[in-house]
Amino acid sequence: MKLLLSCLACLVCFSCPAQKKDSITYKEEYVETEGYFTRQFESIMYTALEDNTNTWYAWATFSKELDKIDSLRYIWQNWNSRGMYLKIAGNLKIGQYGDFGHLGGYNSEIYITKIIAADTTRTYKGFLRDKLLAQGYVVFGNDTITPVADFEPGKEYRFSAFDDDYNYKLRVKKVNPVDIEYTFEYYKRKKLKKTVSGVLTLNAGSAKWHQLEGMPYRYESLDKYDLNGNTLVKIEPGETDSTTGKRSIYIEEYLTGLRMEGALGLTED
Repeated sequence: MKLLLSCLACLVCFSCPAQKKDSITYKEEYVETEGYFTRQFESIMYTALEDNTNTWYAWATFSKELDKIDSLRYIWQNWNSRGMYLKIAGNLKIGQYGDFGHLGGYNSEIYITKIIAADTTRTYKGFLRDKLLAQGYVVFGNDTITPVADFEPGKEYRFSAFDDDYNYKLRVKKVNPVDIEYTFEYYKRKKLKKTVSGVLTLNAGSAKWHQLEGMPYRYESLDKYDLNGNTLVKIEPGETDSTTGKRSIYIEEYLTGLRMEGALGLTED
């Protein structure tokens, strides 16, 4: 029985903030600021802005008093990967990486005691998109991220794939440094079944890891998303084949009813 209880305790604490030693001292201050609250897998984060620029981000928690207000509780109880504008007041605690958040992924924590203003139409991803487009860069901590130079502006690129009785076609055109227009079609035995189109925006976070670590990056829809704020369309440019000179691309979408399991890979025509 003792072993079972011990194991259960480990499971419960797995998703808790990192345990902190009593000997560690933290810098604490009361702040009143504006920024964006984001909740997604293993992340509950507040990103503060100052002079319309990223300044700091922290693991976010809300006071018990705020939790009692039904009209506000939905803000932090529901996932929102796009990020929602909040002007808040609370206590900011600053330590070291490993001190706060899921598996110690943060060096600071903001304990929010007051919500001064909220705007569901202003999103963090939209903010990053506008900053990248206006000034050509956005700052993440010590890293300066710029748009990815991939597609030639104004040129239409065509991709296709085949799968049993189905044909897939994708057209992509870059309209500015951060946005692409796309049209995706799928056919069954040469008969057009469905077409979706729109504008996708460079995901700044993925661009960061692409530039720093060479990881894949993606474009995603900012206006088509599910109740949790997850995009319903995303495109990931792939590598160029050294032999054929043709590039690959991947699309994951939930609008045509194809019920995709993962991304569909296509090759440049």
